[in-house]
Amino acid sequence: MIQTSWFPVNSATSGKGGLGIFLAICAFSGTFGVADAHVQSGMDGDLSYMQPEFIQSFLGGLAAFGVLTSALRLITKAVFDHSSDGLRKGANRSVVGELDEDLDSNLS
Repeated sequence: MIQTSWFPVNSATSGKGGLGIFLAICAFSGTFGVADAHVQSGMDGDLSYMQPEFIQSFLGGLAAFGVLTSALRLITKAVFDHSSDGLRKGANRSVVGELDEDLDSNLS
């Protein structure tokens, strides 16, 4: 969700940026972070009333995906470190690929 929402902002600015764009992206990202925290705390609260295995599985899954996200970020940095446009080009490829897959699945 954040990646697909971030793509138009990044494309509109052509990567040039500025203080206003930086603050807008920070506010945008912070809003999604606060929303994510509310959802996760709600899930923790609901699962705490159930069997302990449920909350252990939920928190274990969050931890596993956090590690996976960090590993993929490191791999992306290593792959696009010496290319022109660096991480920006890699991020745009990833987002455009996801958007193409979504469009293909919706059309068929």
